[in-house]
Amino acid sequence: MRLIGIGLVAAALLFPTTNLALARDDEKVIDKKEADKEPETDKEFLVQAIACEVFNVKMADRAMKNATSEDVRSLAAKIKEDHTKIRDSFQEQAKKWKVAVVEGTSKRHREEADRLNKLKGHDYDVAYTQFVVDGHEKGLALYKKWSKDATDSGLKEEAKAAASTYENHKEHTKKVCDKLKN
Repeated sequence: MRLIGIGLVAAALLFPTTNLALARDDEKVIDKKEADKEPETDKEFLVQAIACEVFNVKMADRAMKNATSEDVRSLAAKIKEDHTKIRDSFQEQAKKWKVAVVEGTSKRHREEADRLNKLKGHDYDVAYTQFVVDGHEKGLALYKKWSKDATDSGLKEEAKAAASTYENHKEHTKKVCDKLKN
């Protein structure tokens, strides 16, 4: 099964629409970013990173239930575990900065989840693993950029650690994809 437009969907994974509000009333609220826009500040990056990680965890949880391949279920469990840790570390940073992140699923996320949920068996396994590869390629690029560009040293380190995890997942997932093709 050939997946069309998965790259666009993967971009939605990385740039979901979220709101960012600062905890103090006297500070300016950072406006909602469009789903396909690059973050311009550390705080915008942090909000997008958290939303991305929340979605990755949700999709991995679904894959653990819906996948028919033991390799895919195992991969999803590892992704869920690792992305939960990444999400939690970014959320801890948001707490330190007193940034409230309003979580929600963007329209693109809902559409991608709906598309995958309609698939069954081997088709689901193949689509999910391709979704992971594409999303992790985009995520890796984003995290590598912010591991260099972030002005906060703690955020740089979090982005660097996330990039390493994304690289490992991408390579592991490619191997699972290859097994599914045989």
